[in-house]
Amino acid sequence: MARKTPKTTRSRPQRQKDGAPPVVEDPKLPRMGEGEPKPLRGRAAVMPSEPKKDTGTQNRMAAFKRGAGSGDARMPKEGYPDQEPPKPPRRSKSDAPKKKDGYVRLRVLVHDDELSVVGAKFVEGPLAQTETVHPGRAYEVMLGSRRVATGVVPDAGQWRSFPDPTGRAGLGGHHITELPSYEIAVRIPAEDLSMSALPKAQITLYQWRGAAPTELVAGRSMRSQLPGRTNVIATLKGIRLNQLPKQAQAELRQALG
Repeated sequence: MARKTPKTTRSRPQRQKDGAPPVVEDPKLPRMGEGEPKPLRGRAAVMPSEPKKDTGTQNRMAAFKRGAGSGDARMPKEGYPDQEPPKPPRRSKSDAPKKKDGYVRLRVLVHDDELSVVGAKFVEGPLAQTETVHPGRAYEVMLGSRRVATGVVPDAGQWRSFPDPTGRAGLGGHHITELPSYEIAVRIPAEDLSMSALPKAQITLYQWRGAAPTELVAGRSMRSQLPGRTNVIATLKGIRLNQLPKQAQAELRQALG
């Protein structure tokens, strides 16, 4: 007959009851906070409660003596000026704030074959530069010998009428009328235009007599790439801020700020 293994019983942990005396590892030792502390034994130095006066003379710093060279004697009669805030650190060229990504849109008036800036606005976002010239009119912006902007305005300065829907005699087909004055929008990347670059900027309005779109080489002027096929309508050599209308001056300063 198989024998059963007796079950072992585990003792439950005892908990301290409220009001019961504390449990100590060694009941012969005094409780914390009772009795006098014993001095340390061995080589440990204990500072006495009432140390003796130091009477040594070697390796001692001389006592401080207030004389004519003290701080109070050097104070000016009118007192010290108010403390000024610290000056900001000088920024290097690498720490200079970068221009925002965008372009400047100039409103240019074309009147009697002359160009003049009448307004400006900063537009956020990248500028999609066109490098294709279409038949009609186009502008370019040069800084020295480098072309920084190009745009097509094929119908600028033209007023078109539609054919008469009733078919009256003499009113068939489109009629084109050349306007004496009109505005064009000239878009220049903000990174290429600054207050110091305004006098160097040259804006030219062309009339191209081609029959199909033509690709341009970036950076080179249109006239050098299309010899004999472009007519210059008007040119603005340099933008003089002080010669612009007051409203245009304010708008251009804000756009370039």
